[in-house]
Amino acid sequence: MILRRAMGMALVGTMLSLPAQAQEDTRRVASTALCGDQLLLTLLPPARIAALSAQAVDPGLSDAAARAQGLPVLPADAEGFLWAGADIVVGSDRGDSQTLSLLRRLGVTVVRMPPTNSFADAMEQLRSVSTVLGAAEVGQALASDNEQQLARLLAERPTDPPLAAYYRPDGGSSGQGTFMNEALTLGGYRNLAAEVGQSGWGRLDLETLVLHPPTALITAYFDRPGWSLRHKFSHHPLFRRLAASRPTIALPGSLVACSGWPLIKGIAFLAAARPPAGDHHD
Repeated sequence: MILRRAMGMALVGTMLSLPAQAQEDTRRVASTALCGDQLLLTLLPPARIAALSAQAVDPGLSDAAARAQGLPVLPADAEGFLWAGADIVVGSDRGDSQTLSLLRRLGVTVVRMPPTNSFADAMEQLRSVSTVLGAAEVGQALASDNEQQLARLLAERPTDPPLAAYYRPDGGSSGQGTFMNEALTLGGYRNLAAEVGQSGWGRLDLETLVLHPPTALITAYFDRPGWSLRHKFSHHPLFRRLAASRPTIALPGSLVACSGWPLIKGIAFLAAARPPAGDHHD
């Protein structure tokens, strides 16, 4: 009897001394935007996901769309998140600010995920947000795997990277200081927009394309349905002629829609599609 009581007390003492992380985290988490959606779908079991944004189920934008099927989808609305039982809401630093401020005043934990423009910053964000969500081990393992994968890709990067021009259907491109420029550079390319001195997101006009002919064109979102004036650039005869005369790499938009951890998949895709060294076009 005395032995059983001592063993029982020892067991209770052991349970009390277990770190908080060893206990199951049951807090439910919602996301207001695509980048948060993908993080939740990767780090958390479905039972912990209270709500996702509508973009989560769009395979053209989300690399995790298949895992989002059957999970609640809500607009970025404070009342909806509260009814869904969200203890934590992951948001961006853009159009959801009013909703996030209200939720914070109502006692909901708010985690902001501003865009990152470097791979290192994306991995730091992955680690920090996963810790807040109670998924530190999963986040750490994912970040380490991404870093190892990048190291392998960099070891195969050419000494004379091909010049590439990145385009969206509206003629938009990305210059220095953007995550797309980072993806192109790490994928083993020189980015035309950055080479001619452009910074941030903006148009790369046809004149620049003609004066600085790239080895390859890299396009994203050209397969999105619908037609509008925003897609007029992609139908310009000169652009089509230039595209037909050199390798054109159709980069899945779901791999570069966010600046977070899924970007490693975009980098790997670009590296695998990279034209052979010395394959230059005039």
